[in-house]
Amino acid sequence: MFYSPPRINNYRPDIDGLRAIAILTVVFFHTFPEFFPGGFIGVDIFFVISGFLISGIIFKKLEKENFSFTDFYFRRIRRIFPALIFLLIGITIAGCILLAPPELRLLVRQICWGAFFGENIYLIKSTGGYWDQATEMMPLMHLWTLAVEEQFYIFYPLICVILFKIKKLVSALVILTLLSFFSVYFFKDNTILNFYSLHTRFWELACGGLLAFYINKNNFLSILSLAKQNLSSFSGILLVTIGLVITNEQDKFPGIITLFPVLGTLLILIGQNSIFNKSILSHRLVVFVGLISYTWYLWHWPPLAFSRIILGGDIPGFGARIILIFVGLLIAIISYFFVENPIRKMKATLRLSISLSVILFFVFASGTTIRLMKGLPQRLDKAQQLVLESADNNFPHTTDYCLEKYGKGSLDAYSFCYAEKGKTAEIAILGDSHGRHLLRGLFAGTSKGIVFLGMKGTPAIKNVFEVTAEPNYIKKGQGQSMLDKAFDKILNDPKIKTVILASRWNLFLNSPGLYSWLNDNRVEPNDYTKREEALKLFMTDWLKQLQTHKKNVMIILNTPEFPFTVYSCYRPIFSLDKCGVSQKEATAATSKVNEIIKGISSKFTNVEVIDPTNIVCKNGYCSLVNNGKAVYRDENHLTSYGSTLIAPAILEKLKD
Repeated sequence: MFYSPPRINNYRPDIDGLRAIAILTVVFFHTFPEFFPGGFIGVDIFFVISGFLISGIIFKKLEKENFSFTDFYFRRIRRIFPALIFLLIGITIAGCILLAPPELRLLVRQICWGAFFGENIYLIKSTGGYWDQATEMMPLMHLWTLAVEEQFYIFYPLICVILFKIKKLVSALVILTLLSFFSVYFFKDNTILNFYSLHTRFWELACGGLLAFYINKNNFLSILSLAKQNLSSFSGILLVTIGLVITNEQDKFPGIITLFPVLGTLLILIGQNSIFNKSILSHRLVVFVGLISYTWYLWHWPPLAFSRIILGGDIPGFGARIILIFVGLLIAIISYFFVENPIRKMKATLRLSISLSVILFFVFASGTTIRLMKGLPQRLDKAQQLVLESADNNFPHTTDYCLEKYGKGSLDAYSFCYAEKGKTAEIAILGDSHGRHLLRGLFAGTSKGIVFLGMKGTPAIKNVFEVTAEPNYIKKGQGQSMLDKAFDKILNDPKIKTVILASRWNLFLNSPGLYSWLNDNRVEPNDYTKREEALKLFMTDWLKQLQTHKKNVMIILNTPEFPFTVYSCYRPIFSLDKCGVSQKEATAATSKVNEIIKGISSKFTNVEVIDPTNIVCKNGYCSLVNNGKAVYRDENHLTSYGSTLIAPAILEKLKD
């Protein structure tokens, strides 16, 4: 990506200047998205430039009948691999120093995919999209663009050679370009696939290729007047600027709006001798930025992503982000002068290509080894290792027995349904993952039959459900959540004497993804003013139903929530002594909803309330660690050990 053309007589410094504009827009977008929301179109500028330059090289050699696949790929390896290898090794070392074993395992997955130019495929398979917060904490997320280009380079030369031999090069490329462009709309419902895929980005690279063919074939620029080149360059600048201003993450991208940076870049390339191209884009400083654009692109994002990982997802302050820009730039300059340039001056031979490929393979193998070794927990001190071993994320698997007995016809793969085969349930737990994290302690602490029914992100109240991008979470056209039918089975089962309601209740007040009904009027996801009223109404109604059916009810209030990632406790540079906060901080997000639920529950004689805060926190301090074991597996979910701390209080109430 962002490759400088060979230093031959037809070298165009203005193209490196155009690269400079592209890299600056990307850097400022990633660093200050609040000020440059459309800066990600810099990637589209790079795509067009790459298609233009690579196609120019291929077409000229085809015309001279001296195109060589081995020479083409040897040159690509010489140009791409050194800086990439330096990046992947550097990121691996940084990860080993800074990250907890679970974080390092995620990082080396990216390293392995990046080493084989498959980062775009990895992101399609494992993320919620380019603007997903989890994606923003992936240090190698940005390698998706490099993956798209390398996938393009694998197939494109072969396509060009075949089409050139049958004399259908231009017409076929035009058809492929149009097919690629319109495929964006064929896959419009899958925005993640659209954004990262070669087939939806091919047209951008191919547009550059078609321009290269036209210029080379017709000697177009030599006969185009200076006035027309000035007009072309100015028009291109205008289109790119409009694209920067009007584009944001809400737009379907790529799509029609992508034409602004693509056509704008083509017009700037046509204006080779224009005032702007000659005086601005060809300025030595601008050209230098363009020359290091590949390595700067590789290094601009990791410092930002690592900082967000360390801060638990928070965005660094303005001043810190300025510093991080220069950190990435400094490493990029070092990489350019001491890694990229020396190897670039070597002859592109089979020996060099094999050597670089072997090194890249060893980077991949190292990443795989680290992953198989569970993120190298040996880096931690013994106390950290013991705590980490107890921070499990295991639950009883969803059972066919449970689904057959309680969830048939109402629950699906997105739901939770756990029960012990052969036991008649006397206790039903209803809720979301905050109900599920109690199971280990409860299943182990009583011989009574227990069934748990729940769904991710959905409180244990009827008529409330989560709305997400995945429509399977909701029952279309119905006013009930998918759980309501299952809840009705619990209500009407005379063998079930006790119902435990356990949820992350504060989501009801704060989550943007919940729908509910208030007096037959839907409470929209962002209508927070009605959330408290809706909670009181629905919980009161739900408790009345349980009372009518003579159920004993126990409500487990919100567990305390930590304002930092628990992984920080398992980082080599961190101390277990700091794995906690004051009770005031830990309950800042939960105290309001807990008080509301206490107030509602006090009106019912059949309802008991248990507050995990009094168990997890001691003397005004809440710790993630207790007796050398992890209490929490993330910022708000208990481990199996944590559930054994809460379970005795619940089971004691069940004896009463």
